[in-house]
Amino acid sequence: MHIFFRFRHTASGLYKRRLHYTLQERFAGTAIHLANCSFLNGDSYAQTLLNQHETKVTELDNGFKVASEYSDPPSATVGLWIDAGSRYETPATNGVANFFEHIAFKGTNNRTQKDLENEVTNIGTQIHSHTDREETAFYARCLPKDINKAVDILADAINNTKLDEHQIEEEISVILKKLTESESDLRLVTFDYLHLTAYQGTPLSQSVLGPTENIKKITKEDIKYYVRNNFVAPRMTLVGCGDFKHDELVKLAEKYFSSVPNTYTSEIPVLKPCRYTGSEIRDRDDWLPFSHVAIAIDTSGHN
Repeated sequence: MHIFFRFRHTASGLYKRRLHYTLQERFAGTAIHLANCSFLNGDSYAQTLLNQHETKVTELDNGFKVASEYSDPPSATVGLWIDAGSRYETPATNGVANFFEHIAFKGTNNRTQKDLENEVTNIGTQIHSHTDREETAFYARCLPKDINKAVDILADAINNTKLDEHQIEEEISVILKKLTESESDLRLVTFDYLHLTAYQGTPLSQSVLGPTENIKKITKEDIKYYVRNNFVAPRMTLVGCGDFKHDELVKLAEKYFSSVPNTYTSEIPVLKPCRYTGSEIRDRDDWLPFSHVAIAIDTSGHN
């Protein structure tokens, strides 16, 4: 057995180190019984040695992607990942991506907020979501037999969000309060400062929550424009992991996402390179009991 380190690169300049173990294929004087190994059911020999199932990927005609991996436990996770986040915003629209995440499950053209809550509760599903600088995700944890319903709910919430004016006003108040509370989250503040200085002058320097002045004036049209020009099929992927077949997830994607447009209402957005700037920023507060420090290092990408 030998051990090696793998570094995974993200454009935001943050790196995660994973420790992997790989087994030597030859064991002197040892016979290996593989009668019940998963590679006999379609997984490769290497995947079997790593105790990993194959990740299957399918692309629909409109560019929408489906990815799944079989998992033994009697549960499943299915979700929608979109290449959309604060990096895709302008200084004037910074905060819209996070705002949409907050309001997506407030009701659709087909279901009220109460209907959504009841359906989620009835099948024992947990709905989660998050917005980052380079992605937005909505996902559900459920039983494998309920992935049809889970995908139905996710698709309706994302594709048919009602965007009620009254709820938008309420959410503005909620996010403004969250912005105030975030000032005491020193870990979040530290990483915002890190991006602000390391990627100064580029979209990656923008915070996920956005500035207060932007949140106060967000409108229904701002949200609709952002979603229409970022939630396009080639930038969306339905991902699932659990005890179900890949073809089943593909059929659900065809049912709920084949009509998602693959064109933009305006010019195709082009992401400008987010240059890294070696620099330093300090925010001194002698009343704090601890120091919070973050260091970013510019290296080559994974690809």
